[in-house]
Amino acid sequence: MDAALFQQIVDGVRWTRRLNCIGVAGLTLILIDLIHTFPDEVRYMWPAPLSVPKVLFFVLRYYLIGHLGFVMAFDFPLGLSPEDCKVAFTRNIVSSALCVVVSEWILFIRVWAFSGRDRRMLAFLIFQAILPLGAGLATVLVLFDKSVTFVQFPFTDLPCMPADINDGYLSGAFALVLWSVASVNSIMIYLAFRRHQEFKTSLFQVFYRDGVFYMVLMSILALLNIIINVSSARSLKWAFTQIEVISHGVLATRMLLHLRQTADKKGPVALRNERFPSTIQFSTRPGYNQSTWTS
Repeated sequence: MDAALFQQIVDGVRWTRRLNCIGVAGLTLILIDLIHTFPDEVRYMWPAPLSVPKVLFFVLRYYLIGHLGFVMAFDFPLGLSPEDCKVAFTRNIVSSALCVVVSEWILFIRVWAFSGRDRRMLAFLIFQAILPLGAGLATVLVLFDKSVTFVQFPFTDLPCMPADINDGYLSGAFALVLWSVASVNSIMIYLAFRRHQEFKTSLFQVFYRDGVFYMVLMSILALLNIIINVSSARSLKWAFTQIEVISHGVLATRMLLHLRQTADKKGPVALRNERFPSTIQFSTRPGYNQSTWTS
């Protein structure tokens, strides 16, 4: 066997082991988050009136488990044919894109509510969903997916290892996601200081605190993925891709849970005394003296 090919196989096996560890760590993070927040989910989200945020919350929260199943179906199996590896890979990136899209929709709804459901803000968010976010999805699902090829190696019991790949497309997709996250959250911070500065309510603080944390963490992860993919660090390729996808989902659902928790703890009487200039609505559940978020 050619020495270069043998070294490529050895490096590929080490690379897939790193991805396997990250996959297990991601599943562990999701399960810990579910267990930790499940009591709050039952208390604050289950009784809440049906709304778009509530539907997105449950879809994203529990789809993340299935998503990790798709990730592991690509990372762990041995001896798959190049065709089967390609199918598993495509399924993986489609699922990853779905998680990011739902997470971004939750972010858009939060910012729209924070703006008081301003029509200009809605137009901007629709633009963000169609162009930057849509372009990122097209780059990943079409260009990046087509650039990845798998071949049959001399050994049969090997994991799926790409023989050829254009990481530039993936870096471009991360750059578009970074733009979307940074621009939308920057607008929210601007609104906080220019329009909502006099409203120092608990809901305002939750909106602002969670939004800033979300923007900073997602920006760091996106920049890290861009740097790794454009560099020659082959052993770290894709190492933080799923970390960013999972973090998107976990933080997006936690932000909604924090809003519901804050609204419920304040109660309808306290909420009437808090001036918050948006159209987030609160209603009292039958049999309870607490409020529910129905944005």
